[in-house]
Amino acid sequence: MSRLIEIDDPASCTVPLQIRAGDVLMFKASGALLRSGEDAVSVLGSFTTALVTGSGVMVDAHGPPHTVLLLARSAGFARVTVIDGDPFGVPRSTEVSIDIVV
Repeated sequence: MSRLIEIDDPASCTVPLQIRAGDVLMFKASGALLRSGEDAVSVLGSFTTALVTGSGVMVDAHGPPHTVLLLARSAGFARVTVIDGDPFGVPRSTEVSIDIVV
């Protein structure tokens, strides 16, 4: 079964993450740039949250994106630059290596 893997601090990924094909990485970040491994990993995008109230009304969060999703599509190796920090201040970039197994 595929997993949703939450990563609060991209800087904590000091060694290659070993994940399985089908897993989704969820970074607390504002953006990501795929440096290598286009065949193995897809950047699904940057997102803000929203929720549905008990009456069915959709409530959107305001502000910049704060969640980035990556999909491990197939076995391989990828390098991703994850961007986090204050989008109105100095952003912080962290390179994350990902090792995908079947």
